[in-house]
Amino acid sequence: DSVEQWLPGVFQGTGYHGSRITIRQLLNNTSGLPNTATSDEIVRKLHTRAGLAEHRFDVWRKDDLLRLVVAEPPGGAPGVRGRFDTA
Repeated sequence: DSVEQWLPGVFQGTGYHGSRITIRQLLNNTSGLPNTATSDEIVRKLHTRAGLAEHRFDVWRKDDLLRLVVAEPPGGAPGVRGRFDTA
């Protein structure tokens, strides 16, 4: 099933196409979406000792994570390969 089928409009106006990305691709990291764990905001808040001490109990809502995802360009076409593949 497509992301659009289960989360209608979630990628509307973002440059991503929910009708082209499947749930399977989301689960096996072949959707072309960037990894939120490497976003500048997550790295700043959670990948340093001071950042983790200050933000370890922050609550990340769906909208917060979607904002981080759509701020980055697609890593590739959905279903082509994983975000971190080098070959």
